[in-house]
Amino acid sequence: GENNRGNIYALMNQIALNRFMPIGKYDNRKSIAYVGNLVEFILFSLNNNDYNLINYADKPDMTMKKIITLIYKYFGKKENKIIIPYYLGIIIGYFFDILSFFSRIKFSISSIRIKKFCSDSIINTDKLDKLNYKLSFNMETALKYVINREFVHKIHTNQ
Repeated sequence: GENNRGNIYALMNQIALNRFMPIGKYDNRKSIAYVGNLVEFILFSLNNNDYNLINYADKPDMTMKKIITLIYKYFGKKENKIIIPYYLGIIIGYFFDILSFFSRIKFSISSIRIKKFCSDSIINTDKLDKLNYKLSFNMETALKYVINREFVHKIHTNQ
């Protein structure tokens, strides 16, 4: 969501700055949530007298390919056609790990980040599904809204 500087924002920022380099097939799936939906779910839960521990994520999960394609689309940019194979990306990550160890400089590229980017991150939402909670924003709309608020709107207001 807006003003969140987590992984999705970092991905959007890399794409906005033309610094994103795809690694692997990026067919891995990610469970993500839009903050507007999460806030509405919290309010929904407060009105529900049942107290349960519930994992929250906006479903259905999206593949990284879908997320990346939508981000490029909403920026009006063409996707980078050069894709680094996973094994080469890991080698590059290990190179930066070693360089970081000896230089004591923390780089934005590491083997851990590459592994995390290329792996599934799926949250089980079975309990949430049973509540019959309906999302206000689907993830495509949420991504477009965040890009407009965080990037496009700021570019136009700063000119």
